[in-house]
Amino acid sequence: MRGGGGEFPSRAVPGLLPWQFPLCALLLGLLALRFPWPALAGLVLLWALAGAGPGRRAALLGAAFALGWGLAAWAMPAGPGEVAPWMAERRVAEVTGRVARVESVPGRQLRVFLAGARYALDDGAQGALPGLVLWTWQEPLAWPHPGQSVAVRLRVRPVRGFANPGQWDARFHWGRQGVFYRGFTRGEGGQPRLGDEPPGPGARLRASLRQAVEAAAPDGPGRALLAALVLGERFFVAPEAYDTVRRSTLAHSLALSGMHLGFAAGLGLGLAWALGRLWPGLLLRMARPRLGVLLGAPLVGLYVWLGGATPSLLRAGLMFAAWGALLLLGRGRVLLDGLLLALALLVAADPLVVHDIRLQLSAVAVAGIAVLVPPVWRLLPGREAARGAGPAVWAARGARALAGVLLVSLAANVALLPLLVWNFTETGLALHLNVLWLPVLGLAAVPAGLAGAVLAVTPGLGEAGRWLLGADAALLEGAMAALSALDARGWLPVATLPRPLWPHLVGYYALLVGLAALVHARARAALGVCLAGALLLAWPGLWAGATGQGRALGLTVLDVGQSQAVLLDLPGGGRVLVDGGGGFPGGLDPGRAVVLPALARGRWPGLDMMILSHPDHDHYGGLGAVAGAVPVGVFVHGGRWPDSGSGRALRAALEEGGVPVRTVGAGDVLDLGPGLALEVLHPGNQRSRGSSNNQSLVLRLVWHGRPLALLPGDVEQAGIQRLLAEGADLRAGVLVVPHHGSASSLSPELYARVGARLALAGTGFLNYLGLPDAQVRLALARAGVALYDTGRCGAVRVTWAAPDAPARLETALGCPGTAAMP
Repeated sequence: MRGGGGEFPSRAVPGLLPWQFPLCALLLGLLALRFPWPALAGLVLLWALAGAGPGRRAALLGAAFALGWGLAAWAMPAGPGEVAPWMAERRVAEVTGRVARVESVPGRQLRVFLAGARYALDDGAQGALPGLVLWTWQEPLAWPHPGQSVAVRLRVRPVRGFANPGQWDARFHWGRQGVFYRGFTRGEGGQPRLGDEPPGPGARLRASLRQAVEAAAPDGPGRALLAALVLGERFFVAPEAYDTVRRSTLAHSLALSGMHLGFAAGLGLGLAWALGRLWPGLLLRMARPRLGVLLGAPLVGLYVWLGGATPSLLRAGLMFAAWGALLLLGRGRVLLDGLLLALALLVAADPLVVHDIRLQLSAVAVAGIAVLVPPVWRLLPGREAARGAGPAVWAARGARALAGVLLVSLAANVALLPLLVWNFTETGLALHLNVLWLPVLGLAAVPAGLAGAVLAVTPGLGEAGRWLLGADAALLEGAMAALSALDARGWLPVATLPRPLWPHLVGYYALLVGLAALVHARARAALGVCLAGALLLAWPGLWAGATGQGRALGLTVLDVGQSQAVLLDLPGGGRVLVDGGGGFPGGLDPGRAVVLPALARGRWPGLDMMILSHPDHDHYGGLGAVAGAVPVGVFVHGGRWPDSGSGRALRAALEEGGVPVRTVGAGDVLDLGPGLALEVLHPGNQRSRGSSNNQSLVLRLVWHGRPLALLPGDVEQAGIQRLLAEGADLRAGVLVVPHHGSASSLSPELYARVGARLALAGTGFLNYLGLPDAQVRLALARAGVALYDTGRCGAVRVTWAAPDAPARLETALGCPGTAAMP
């Protein structure tokens, strides 16, 4: 093949060795524990790519896959059974245990993992808590160290998180690490008491380094980034600063990985170059690349330790060791060989490590660089011009080096795109900033940080180390100020892309690998893999068309914690969002964390209509993020605007997007398409200035005259009485229980007038209000209405295939009904 005017080498992309095909099958088997269908599809594609045929090689791949699946099932810790009554009652317990490890997260929070934990209640009851207990300590008074004893009063609860189809599974994420329970305190809350066990040498050294970083610079973004880059501690990074870095497409630079170890290894090569200049005779005894490996090895090891030996850092360290060994033995570096060898060693130590998102992102990025960069690099112009000496040659070399940085970044992002979108929904578009940011990190920030950290803890050189760390922090402060200025001008655009379904995910990578294999001259097998990838990419759309999924009507009460968000999927593809969840102001934004991923699942996100039932934070808090990220056809509300930071952000997002605003009341009808409408039943013209709950919009979903669902917001008994007195037709097959099932909205008369057979409630898991209230559950059970709440069942979805079709119910957690619940 020829390209760019020169010979295109057939081995521009390294191929897999025979032992690596069974390893890939083993890795797919490990992933099958959580993703069985994608893993099986990947196995079939791997079999085709390997050209195994029906013989022993195919049997070997199948056996490796089965072994991986079995290993994952064997290694998965068994979680506890039912929720203990004292946890369900939200009683506070004194929890004691020993610190297993500590992680820092943005927003001045520590995750303290307690082993051997026990609980003691005020009534004298006590017992053991199996596995690890995750204690999140915000604004901590001290920094616990491994091995230290801890006693703290916690409201312990099982780990669950939000439960929505196709979204992040917090229970699996923590469960595979043996974490089954969690609790939260802030500052002095919980009366934490730490034991006087002295820290080990490693903990003392890390504490000294952390103190040196704190002392080197004033509190601010520069010091926060310095601690993240040198120690892997993101404790000091403010959420707003992290969001700016994320929008800049540079968040990967704060998660220590192979890129940072590459900087450390590059520092070793730089030292080798300098020693060769100062002592040329040294190069007669050892070639510069080998000397660079030997000098870089301690720096790489130091960085792995400083970063907390995360899976991505361990993977990169093992890869460096493999490449270094090959180089010292006289062989060239093989990127994919080093990657797969590192993965094999990591899996041997912990089979479930393949489910670590940090490792997945790191490994896929390296694989993308290995597969995509070599052939493109050979096509770039300027190879001949960069040979020789003189200013023009140096300029050509500089331009080619910058092009290389951008190429590596693009290759990594192309490989990561489906994983990034699946996990984070939004992706930044300012990839060009990597060309400026990464050289600053590699040539200045990381080397200066490493050198400053070493000097800061070296006797007699502490002042020099602190000065170097301070200068590094100032550099990063300036870089962060530049990013903030770009963000303020709107120059850091973010796109909300469709989140891939598993056929999309497998099809994308099949195409990528198939095209790479074509370059590697595996023409027949590679062409088949490419065709299979294209078919998988088209399959969800073909299946939806063949089964008529696009003609159905769906109503989903999303699991957004103790708040409410209802998504309507209309026949023909339209969508309506009624409320967007909220939670506590300043906490997790359910709009970005839950609603956006739901809107983007398998399709381009967008809303025909956004409705705010009433201005309470647990209903509008997530709408601002949604309105700022996706197109909205019209915004509908009842006349009251929320007066808070989140409310102002919502109005600003609507104004910036040019979204028309409509105020509605009783008697209005919202047209959703042929024969489909939302009837507004409340409030009427007589609107009080009292509780906003009683001014909630009460909406009834009707399809060709058939009343399907009633959505009454948070209307309470006073508003319900007015609604009943007005004599409106309230009949519906599904009732979204008013006010999350609160006793303040209890109304057997309303339940009778609606005549629903299904009741849905948006509640939080083990929520502090105990919703749905016991009286509401009892009244619904007496009326013969089956109750499903998101706190117990996860997201609840009801679909109607046609106006006269029966309702079909699905829950994220496979929850049975509670009609007989007392």
